Amino acid sequence: FYFFNLNFLINFIIPIIGALSVVLVYYLGRKLFNEKIGLISSIFFMLLPLHVLYSGRILTEVYSTFFILLTFISFWKGYEEGKRKHKVLFGIFLALSLLSRYTALWIMPVFLLYFLVRDISLKFLKDKYIWYSILAFFLILVPWFIYGTAEYNNPIGAFIHGFKASAYWGGLQSWHFFFDHWVQMFSIIGFVFIAGLIYIIHKRDFLKKEIYLLLIWFVFFLGMVIYMPHKEDRFLIPLTPVIALLSGYFINRIQKYKKIILLVLLSIMILSVSFQFYQSYNKSYN
Repeated sequence: FYFFNLNFLINFIIPIIGALSVVLVYYLGRKLFNEKIGLISSIFFMLLPLHVLYSGRILTEVYSTFFILLTFISFWKGYEEGKRKHKVLFGIFLALSLLSRYTALWIMPVFLLYFLVRDISLKFLKDKYIWYSILAFFLILVPWFIYGTAEYNNPIGAFIHGFKASAYWGGLQSWHFFFDHWVQMFSIIGFVFIAGLIYIIHKRDFLKKEIYLLLIWFVFFLGMVIYMPHKEDRFLIPLTPVIALLSGYFINRIQKYKKIILLVLLSIMILSVSFQFYQSYNKSYN
């Protein structure tokens, strides 16, 4: 768009990607659980302040999260539903998420941990399509390796630079930075998510494959962003699908007054995201 002097279209790219991610959350929720949970989760995701506000900015987190969602959808369809082409697509989408933003590297161990928990062995390595997926992953990254070699004289030089830069760029924030801004980022759904975690532990639902996949995603990625010296609220955007999905799962388990509770939650979220958008608009430069 830039090279063809269609600059005005650039402003639409990330909002469209963010909107498509809402559809992907619905689809992932439907695959993992059922259609009702997928619908509730996608509505929550659609109104999460953190994702909504950054869907209006030309940054990489929302873009990378779109590919992360495609990665998890392909992973589940491939390695749980046995669809071969999705096993390969898993590697392609994982590489694209990494090309979009290097912190997607913290998503990669999630799948290994899931296999280890699920199989309690390394038998998953016998699946030849895993190796096809790994090959596809590295093929997609070839331009990135070329860039690293040309710019840093090292195929993974960009990663090395990124990790070093995180130690000095943007200042240092405390380990509880994200918890200090929890309400601002997730509104009332932040509390629903915490209640959902308590429910999952109490009911031992963490033994279900769908649940512990999402929990591994949340715990590992959150641990990494807490570990990094520099922190910004947007670094948690790749976790917004997990928060929406587990919150949707919890709300769907409520037997009484579910519709009233949903109406109250959505009303609070609309007010919250509107207020934050108003503040963001007033502080913007253009």
